[in-house]
Amino acid sequence: METAIQNMTGRAFSILLLALLVSPAQGQVWRSDPISGCRVWFHNQSDDDVLISWSAGCDADGKASGEGVLSWIKDGELAGRYEGTMVAGKASGHGVAYLLADAGYDRYEGEFEDSDINGDVALDAADGIRFVGRLKGETMTGWGVVSTPSGDRYTGPVENGKLEGEGYLERANGDLYKGAFLDNKPHGNGEWMNAEGDYYKGEFAKGEMTGSGRLETVDGRVYEGRFVNGVLEGEGRYVTADGIEYEGRFIAGWPDGEVSVRKSDGTTTRERWSDGRRESE
Repeated sequence: METAIQNMTGRAFSILLLALLVSPAQGQVWRSDPISGCRVWFHNQSDDDVLISWSAGCDADGKASGEGVLSWIKDGELAGRYEGTMVAGKASGHGVAYLLADAGYDRYEGEFEDSDINGDVALDAADGIRFVGRLKGETMTGWGVVSTPSGDRYTGPVENGKLEGEGYLERANGDLYKGAFLDNKPHGNGEWMNAEGDYYKGEFAKGEMTGSGRLETVDGRVYEGRFVNGVLEGEGRYVTADGIEYEGRFIAGWPDGEVSVRKSDGTTTRERWSDGRRESE
């Protein structure tokens, strides 16, 4: 009776941390195109070896302005490119950004405001993860749909670049989860159903059934009680597909100690279990 819930792994939201144009502000700096002299404002970029190029002109204050292409090179490699409008040296309005990643370049298309993401966005990571929705500011908070190359799909809120809040997860293997998320994993109250029809409603912790809940299997078994990491653990009541009811303490998925047994004909007895085995009736 183990849970089939698996949390979404990989770089699901690292693509939101666009490390130059749109990332948490830590040491914001102005950088100048060495040819035109136009200045561009960057978040979180203090390295001296970053070289930038801006294809359009400057405003009266010498800051990049207008429609153009901004490129930046770090350690001799193209680290990123922005195609769109610059206002007073900052990305503003609709634009497209490419950021270097392990598997190639992540692509962002959407709205910028003062070089921060703000509004409708589409993010396509080089490793195939995709986000479509709305995001606000450098905290990467909003709402949208995340899909992975394997076919998993999450719909719901995003908080600080992570799946957090009440959302809906559809797994490629047919599993469905609706409920609370924390740090990209089911956490809190939720409902889960697998492709075979087994259904659980109750508490989750770090992606697993942990806490109080009720599990119903498609073959007619029912357990209501405590779980730890998807396993029956603690006080509970288990009914077999034949209608035999066990009530008491469970350890590692089995009755433990003295438990009450109610048979399908209504008679009740006591049994003692240890290490997954019945000792006596």
